[in-house]
Amino acid sequence: MQLRLTKVVIFLLCTYSVMCSFCSVAENDNAESKHKKVIAVASVELGNPSARLVYKPEAVRDVITHSLYRQQQFKIIDWARLSEVLFRRNMEWSDVTDNDEARGAIQEILLNDYFLTGTVSHFSERVDYDGGAFSKKKTQIANIQLDLFIKDAFTNEVVAAARGQSEKSHEVKQSLGFGAGAGANSALAQEVLNEAVDNALESLVGQLQ
Repeated sequence: MQLRLTKVVIFLLCTYSVMCSFCSVAENDNAESKHKKVIAVASVELGNPSARLVYKPEAVRDVITHSLYRQQQFKIIDWARLSEVLFRRNMEWSDVTDNDEARGAIQEILLNDYFLTGTVSHFSERVDYDGGAFSKKKTQIANIQLDLFIKDAFTNEVVAAARGQSEKSHEVKQSLGFGAGAGANSALAQEVLNEAVDNALESLVGQLQ
């Protein structure tokens, strides 16, 4: 039993070190970083049908995690990915609840102060055309709205909420039938997502300070 507990704890330690590569957990952290709150990036939903055609939940979660890391205000856990790994390995928390040492080690790794959840509530793309007989200008426009919430991990109370929005455009010129087509612009979709996430998180961090 003790051997099994040791293996579970070692596995969690290794998993955490890989999945939280964005976290500020180095041994040389200064005194201020030791007092940072721990936030777990949990579920992100694609509430808009158009958003489901362009984004994946895990990709949106990665953008949020990167942006949070740049804020340098929290220690970050990618909670959803860690849960997926535990599920795939068929691990049960009951394996360690009867062992104080193991439980303490796991709580030190995973215990968080907040959960962050979100929804991509709106996404749209359109193409505007303008030009004459021999040339045509095409403008691709993408628009996104993202709602993020921070909940207290112990009370489940929403302690901060913010909406991030972004709209960007990209112009393409076509001459005599040559030029880019009217397909979706994935780079543009990524740009509006990045900006909306940054705007929402900046507001959330400000509310918690």
